Amino acid sequence: MQPAVRGGSGKGAIVAKKRPAHARRRSRTGGAAAPPLPAGLKEAKLRDLRAALRLSREPGWNQVAADWRLMLDVGDSFGVATENGKLVASGLTVPFGRPFGWISMILVTSAFRRRGLATHLMGRCIAALRTRGLVPALDATPGGRTVYRSLGFKDVYRITRFVADAPHLPANRCLPEWNCAGWEPATSPPLSATTHQSSERIAPSC
Repeated sequence: MQPAVRGGSGKGAIVAKKRPAHARRRSRTGGAAAPPLPAGLKEAKLRDLRAALRLSREPGWNQVAADWRLMLDVGDSFGVATENGKLVASGLTVPFGRPFGWISMILVTSAFRRRGLATHLMGRCIAALRTRGLVPALDATPGGRTVYRSLGFKDVYRITRFVADAPHLPANRCLPEWNCAGWEPATSPPLSATTHQSSERIAPSC
């Protein structure tokens, strides 16, 4: 089974192409082991949610602690840290119903980019999903799409993301059309930005 990729806003979805066995063996992530880490870095467990949130907030991603907790609970997770334990990169898998499993949160803090960490984490995630008998798939940013295609992923569909500004309202104010009778300040749902996503997925060739 080959990996699959889903594109994101302005991103292309990708499906892995079939390659001969010798070509798969030469792939940077196609083997059983991920590429080695550079000197001074080591694999780490993703146990510190605050450190994980710092990674996702740096590029402006919208995951909150509950999102990280869910993904850590349901799939496999991999981190890269400095010798003194500072988390600098992450990668997660999220199993879905067969045949797919999602690769998520491939993040590398800016000071450690272009050193092979994302490729290492991709290899770990692909291997973990294949061990579960799942086809790897993911969302690709425009920059990441080129990298993932070089790893054997193939476009499937495009994602377009629309984001609206949250209404600016004083605390405890309710608009008439919301029918807020009986709401208590402590239990009222928070006002937040509205997001709409339409996706362009990637399917594999098996």
